Amino acid sequence: MPVKETVYNTGIDRKANIQFSCSPLIGTTLFPETRPGDEQFDVEASAVRDSTSIALEVEGDTLKFLTNTSVETGSMEPAKFQIIENTDKRLTALGLTEGTTDRTINALVVDKKTGLGVWSKTSTTSLIPDVPNSQAYYYSCN
Repeated sequence: MPVKETVYNTGIDRKANIQFSCSPLIGTTLFPETRPGDEQFDVEASAVRDSTSIALEVEGDTLKFLTNTSVETGSMEPAKFQIIENTDKRLTALGLTEGTTDRTINALVVDKKTGLGVWSKTSTTSLIPDVPNSQAYYYSCN
């Protein structure tokens, strides 16, 4: 059954769009799951209501990206994404984060007129099994 969220947004001040914050609306996850005693796995897709808010800061061609989850776990250092578009209409950025066992490709697109944005991330591995996974979240930014 689809999950629906109604959004009322005023957008982002396009003249002073250096820093802004985004609140989560809805998300999707695709995670593999192993079957006990079996080499096969299932892929589970879910619609989720997430609580991960994000703070964004434009610094030249770099977008500093920090989640409240990172702050809660003690990391105050934002991830840095490469801005590929920053116009009056849209902000688009891509990033690659490298962990000890995986890489994660991040993509962020924010429509400045509506303030609506999507953050997606795809990791090269999951904890168990060692196969890719993906998540995407829809945000309201201001």
